[in-house]
Amino acid sequence: MKQTRPMHDTRLEKLTRAGAALTILTGLAALALTLGTTHASHAQGDGAKGEGDKKMAAAIDAALAAPALQGARVGVHVVDAKTGEEIYAREADGAFNPASNQKLLTGACALDVLGPQHTFKTRVAASGVSGSTAANLYVVGGAEGLLFERHLLEWAAEIRAQGITEVSGDIVVVEDAFSGEDLPPGFEQKLEPGAYRSPVGALSVNLNAATVTVRATELGKPAGVRIDPPNAYVEVVNEATTVPGRYPRLSVNSAFLGGRTVITVKGKIGANSAPFSIARRIDDPARFAGESFAAALASVGVKVSGEVKRGEAPGGARDLVTHTSEPLSYLTLTMNKHSSNFIAELLLRTLGTTEAAGGERGTWAGGVAVLRDCAKRLGVPKLESLKIMNGSGLYTGNTVSPRQLTALLRGMSTHRWSHEFIGSLPIGGVDGSLTRRFGGDAMGRVRAKTGTLNEVTALSGYARTRSGRDVAFSILLNDTPTRAWRLRPQQDAIAEAIALSE
Repeated sequence: MKQTRPMHDTRLEKLTRAGAALTILTGLAALALTLGTTHASHAQGDGAKGEGDKKMAAAIDAALAAPALQGARVGVHVVDAKTGEEIYAREADGAFNPASNQKLLTGACALDVLGPQHTFKTRVAASGVSGSTAANLYVVGGAEGLLFERHLLEWAAEIRAQGITEVSGDIVVVEDAFSGEDLPPGFEQKLEPGAYRSPVGALSVNLNAATVTVRATELGKPAGVRIDPPNAYVEVVNEATTVPGRYPRLSVNSAFLGGRTVITVKGKIGANSAPFSIARRIDDPARFAGESFAAALASVGVKVSGEVKRGEAPGGARDLVTHTSEPLSYLTLTMNKHSSNFIAELLLRTLGTTEAAGGERGTWAGGVAVLRDCAKRLGVPKLESLKIMNGSGLYTGNTVSPRQLTALLRGMSTHRWSHEFIGSLPIGGVDGSLTRRFGGDAMGRVRAKTGTLNEVTALSGYARTRSGRDVAFSILLNDTPTRAWRLRPQQDAIAEAIALSE
């Protein structure tokens, strides 16, 4: 049996490794937000500190007066991250949709309950091995979040190297780590094909999304369409054609039809256009993973006579490959830097498998129960008003107040895993979802989680003021009169009023 090392899809690898490298390079300066230092403002007298708070409050008020914010519900809460002293409050106890700020709670509780060194394991086992033939192969899912085609190819090559060239029976996907539906709570609200709405299974490949690449061919001919990873579960309906020009004008949708995910490509792509790629959700994680593994086996010369199906692994099955994931801290970094709904829901479902889930163990409800218990432990107040529907913040159903988020941030600032939590947050003007926000003097002063829905934009995290004082803040905008993302400049102006104060 071979134990394989963690590997990553090239595109995601670049993103996550870049985020990890930036976290390391910022070093003690970035992680000083763990609040173990004495700040200049604290060395001043109470009068001076109060004057600084007044100036910050006045700057926030000025930013909130922006005409574009009129008509939106705005909640703001700012506290001294070390002492908890309230610096500013506006509708701080209001119930807001947090969008992806929900991931702050999910990530904090994953670190608190599981620890940053927690890993996940996936096994491939065989039964009835005789010479070069195995009766069945069993792929036992262990809730890994970052499995990609490269892993499947590596496993297939290792199995071939062990002398197995044929599977006379089936590929059996074992997913008993979880129970219940694979679709996260609330994801049924909109039937959108985007990868941000992917289901979550105990065995998940490519974040349960198929990458669709459309290429130009000859003028007037059907466009070329490729699905990655290759598999027999996803059916492609190609109605796209190649036309003169340099640009693609395409629509790519996915739907669950006849027990399969059907991806339909329509429109036109210019003969001189670069290839067009987009990710689309799949519907059945087990089938998608199993068929992708079957394709990987075929590519290295291992014949599979049977089919892909769900089942259990017999006690006598022999392990051929065991793969161990990156540590949990890497998952939380990827989730927060790049706002991955899939990883957030995977972590929620994993929390539901722990003893803390009680009678709901293994279910989504169990994960929610663990989050609520963790929130209490981390000092989040007024839990009766905290509504938790899912772990990612997608759609409606989660509600939280700015005060509850700053309490969570304060709790994690002194937590034993504070470095891992704070290090997972995007750095303003530097990386993740804040790469193109907070330039100039504000660059590097804000570490915060973003969140965006049609009528929601959220920003909560930590800021270091000019005087070296560390604050926790939450800025939540709901019911915006325009698409919420259009109000990011005004939201950033509020955060800059905080970070650039003395």
